[in-house]
Amino acid sequence: MSVFSIYRPDGILLLEGDRARKKFNWEGTCYRSIMGVSTLQFKIELKSAIDIPVGSFIDYGGHRYTLYYPHSITKLHTKSFEYQLLFHGEEEELKLFKLKDVSGGKPYRLKFFLTAKPIDFLRVIVDTLNLSSGGWTVGDCIDASEKTIAFNHENCFAVLQRVAQEFDSEWNIEGKQISLGKVTHMVDTPLAMQYGYGNGF
Repeated sequence: MSVFSIYRPDGILLLEGDRARKKFNWEGTCYRSIMGVSTLQFKIELKSAIDIPVGSFIDYGGHRYTLYYPHSITKLHTKSFEYQLLFHGEEEELKLFKLKDVSGGKPYRLKFFLTAKPIDFLRVIVDTLNLSSGGWTVGDCIDASEKTIAFNHENCFAVLQRVAQEFDSEWNIEGKQISLGKVTHMVDTPLAMQYGYGNGF
C-alpha cells in the first residue's frame, strides 16, 4: 500500500497518506480471509493530534474498511502523536446485531428455531441487518434440503457461520451482499504452483 485516504463518517476527507510525498510516517497492512473478518491495520505518526471518529472509513482494493471501535493514541513527544487504527470489513457489522425473528412482528424474538432452505436463512440475516443498517442484500446461494436450526440470542456473524457449517458450505460478503456457496477467487487467472524444493513462493 503506497497511498491511502481516510474519510469521516459523513464522507469528508480527513487524512491522506502518500509514501512519495512523505508528509508523515505510516505503516499499513491488509488481511483478508475466507469466512473471516477482513482488517486494515494502520500505525500513523502525526505532528499534531487530530480526531478520527468511529465510523471513519477507507476504500481499498475494491472493499470498504470501517473504524468500528475507538482507536488508541500515544503522545511520543510534544510534536509527535502515534495512532493505532484497526479498520474492519463489512463483515464486522454482523457482530453488532443479534438475529431476530422478523416474521413474527414486534417485539422480535431472539430465541426461536427455523426450518428452511439456505436462502431463507440468508434472508432472515439480511432482514435483521436492514432493521438497523440499510443496504444489505442476498447474493448467490446454494440449493439444499430444509434443515432446522435453533437460535438463542446469537449475533448475525455467529449465525452465518453456523448456517454455512450446517449446509457444509462457505459464506462470502462483497460490499453488503451476502452469498452462500463454495468460495473461489482468481478462477480466470489462477496462481501457478509446483511441488518440490525451490518451487514454492
